[in-house]
Amino acid sequence: WRFFDDVEAGPSLSFRLVSPSGAGEWCDAIERRSPRLALLINGAANLTLLQHSLVDQLVDELDGVRVDEAPVLVPYRLVQLLVEDRARARGAKVGDRYQFRVLAEGDAEPLFASAEHVIGAVLAA
Repeated sequence: WRFFDDVEAGPSLSFRLVSPSGAGEWCDAIERRSPRLALLINGAANLTLLQHSLVDQLVDELDGVRVDEAPVLVPYRLVQLLVEDRARARGAKVGDRYQFRVLAEGDAEPLFASAEHVIGAVLAA
């Protein structure tokens, strides 16, 4: 875990909404925050560090796991909840479909791309 450290370059998490007419544009799932000095605890920066650590953990746990087995991993479920929260912040509703991917810095091909999921299904499971 990287609490109280600077945000280092690492894998990025993005998502897109998917509709019957096609897939939307990829959006960042983790807000980019500029480093700031804080006299007290910087909660927003720590949240960003936590989210990056979650993506790192997901990448580590996906190593050697078949794609169809990935959804049972705890970091996978937590990433789904993070993505669903970001999608709802952009106007998505329960029942809308989405997909997420993890990219290594500077790579065009994803380290991992999820199947389509339904917003709200994680909490219902």
